[in-house]
Amino acid sequence: MQRDTGPGQSVEPPESPEYSDDALAQNFADQHGARLRFVAAWGRWYAWTGSRWELDSTLDAFDRARAICRAAAAECRSNRETVKTSLASAKTVAAIERLAKADRRIAATVEQWDADPDLFNTEAMLPGHDGGAIGELR
Repeated sequence: MQRDTGPGQSVEPPESPEYSDDALAQNFADQHGARLRFVAAWGRWYAWTGSRWELDSTLDAFDRARAICRAAAAECRSNRETVKTSLASAKTVAAIERLAKADRRIAATVEQWDADPDLFNTEAMLPGHDGGAIGELR
């Protein structure tokens, strides 16, 4: 991912340290960015069910962050149990979920949801939708 620094210029951001909250949040977005959205103005997560966007009323996004943390703790090569315990802590899980909310692959605006009432809650809200006709699946 490159950041725009002005006309014709971009800078590659430095890579996050392995197992940092930021690296784990990026992993979260890599794995779940296609099916999760967070609308900051509403303070709500939404999940793509395969046919529509649904309010995450069961803390699914948080649970997916927990799974990222558990996997990181299991694969961590540190011999210190405190490192693994820290990776799987509630504090780290909450940090990952909080950071993921701002990831550009996940963050959504109210305007995106309300841009076209005929497209609301359809696959047209998915990343990479090619703009085909309403009701036309590709």
